[in-house]
Amino acid sequence: GSVPSSGITNFVSFTLDSPSALTWNIQLQHALETGSSLGVISGAITGYWDDATQLVLSFTPTAGYLLHHWEVNDIYAGTNNPLSICMTEPKNVQAVCEANGQVLQTLTFDGSPWTEKPPSADVWEDSGLSFEEDGLTWDSSGSWAHNGTPFLIFGNRYGPTSWIRLKAAGTFSLVSIDISEYSPVYMESSMDLVGHRADGSTVSQRLNLDGIIDGPGGSADFQTFSSFSSFTNLIAISSDIGGYSLDNLTFRLDSLDKDNDGMDDEWELLYFGTLARDGSENADNDSQTDWQEWLTGSNPTNANDVFVLTDTDQTSNGSAIIIRWQSLSNRIYSVDSRTNFISDWENVYKYTGNGSLMSYTGVMQNAQTFYCVFVEE
Repeated sequence: GSVPSSGITNFVSFTLDSPSALTWNIQLQHALETGSSLGVISGAITGYWDDATQLVLSFTPTAGYLLHHWEVNDIYAGTNNPLSICMTEPKNVQAVCEANGQVLQTLTFDGSPWTEKPPSADVWEDSGLSFEEDGLTWDSSGSWAHNGTPFLIFGNRYGPTSWIRLKAAGTFSLVSIDISEYSPVYMESSMDLVGHRADGSTVSQRLNLDGIIDGPGGSADFQTFSSFSSFTNLIAISSDIGGYSLDNLTFRLDSLDKDNDGMDDEWELLYFGTLARDGSENADNDSQTDWQEWLTGSNPTNANDVFVLTDTDQTSNGSAIIIRWQSLSNRIYSVDSRTNFISDWENVYKYTGNGSLMSYTGVMQNAQTFYCVFVEE
C-alpha cells in the first residue's frame, strides 16, 4: 500500500490496503521559557527542545541597564553573558538587571518648548514644572531663545533664583554643562554654580567664560565645562548671581525613587522586577521589612540575609568590647549604648559608611553595658 516507511511529522495521511504496523517513536523534549522586562534574550527561541540539547542564550539590556545575573527556575545561575544551559528539564530563564550608574544623560534646551520666544514677552514665566526630561525638572524664572542655538536663561537676572531639580526622590551627579557666551550686555563673564544635597550641604564652583565667540553656535556660542568631581549625590543645582544661558547639561542619575516609597527604583527592579512594592511588606518573612533591607543593604528575598553585627570581641585586657558590622556607602551608623533594658539608648558615636567593615571599641565602665547599631540615611 501507501503506508510511509518513516517520517517526522505529527500528522500523516495514507491509504491502508494491506495489514500494516505503525510505530510512533517518541522523542523526549523540554519546554524553554525566557524573559526580562529590561532587555532582550536571544540565541534560542522559546518552545520545546530535545532532551540534552545544549543552548546558548545572550542578553542585550535596555539602554541604562546592565545584566546583574541570570536565574534558571528561580535559582541563581551566574553572570556570564552569553549563558550556556542544557535542556535536561523544563527551564525558565530570566535575566535580572540593574541600573547602569555610568550611563550619561543630557538635558538639552534645543527643542520644544524652548525653540522660540513667547510672542508676548521676552521672559517665559512658569510655576516650576514646565520642563521635565530624564528625571530632572526645570524650576525657573524664565527662558529665552535667541538667533543661533536656543538656550535657557539660568540665574536671577530676570526673576527669582532658578533651579534644576530632580522631579522624584533620588540623587544625580553633574558631568558637564554648556554656558552661552552670548553678548556680555546680557551675560556675566563668570558663573557661580551651586550643587545642593538632601542633607542641606552644598558644593560650589566658579565657571569663568573666556568670552571668545569661537564655537558652532555663532552669535550664541557656548563654552563647555566638565570638571565637576565634587558635584555628586545632588538633588538640585542653582545659581542666584546674574543671568546665564544653558544649552546642554549632562548628568548621571545616581539613584531615583519615582514611586516615592523610600527605596531606590533600581534596587526594587533588581530584587522584585517591579516598583509595585511600597517598602512596608516583608518579601522573605524575616525580621526586617523590604524598606529596612534596602536601608541596610541586605537581600529582601533571602530570609538568611539580614543586617546584624558580624562579630563582637574583647580587648586583650578585657577592659573594652569591640563590635563590627558591614557598612554601606552613604549611610549613617549610630552606635548607642545603655546599662539596662529600662533606660533609653544614648548615642556614643556616629560613623559615615564607606562600604567596608566598620568597628567600634567601647570601654566597659559598668558591670554590664548593652550596645546597638542603628542605620540611618
